[in-house]
Amino acid sequence: MSSVSQRIRLAGFRCCLFAGVLIGCKTDCVYYPCPDFEAITLTVSATGSSTVPPAIAIAFGNEPPQTGLCDTLGVCHLMGGPAQYHLTITASGFTPRSIDVTVTGEAAGCNTCGHVDRQQLSVVLQPAL
Repeated sequence: MSSVSQRIRLAGFRCCLFAGVLIGCKTDCVYYPCPDFEAITLTVSATGSSTVPPAIAIAFGNEPPQTGLCDTLGVCHLMGGPAQYHLTITASGFTPRSIDVTVTGEAAGCNTCGHVDRQQLSVVLQPAL
């Protein structure tokens, strides 16, 4: 084989190798701008009362408590993904209550926004002594 044909074959091999690498690295993965999911619907009430406890606040794990997550009927809409949640619910004049909630589902990823299996819970707060 002549040196010219060897160079042509080597150049052709390099070209095919480069094309193969490009094709092998090609991805059709798209990460969509996904909406927030309501992971937990929590209804908060007070023992022996038909009124909603005032100033309901909810802390996620060790985070500071957040207000404004609950409506005037005591229904709280907590956004998130599939995860294990440790919640502490507080309200003015009531004893804090902690609960653990497991939200199942599929996390967002390649070509999917995933989904959550929303958990619906009720919590009854006891008046502080």
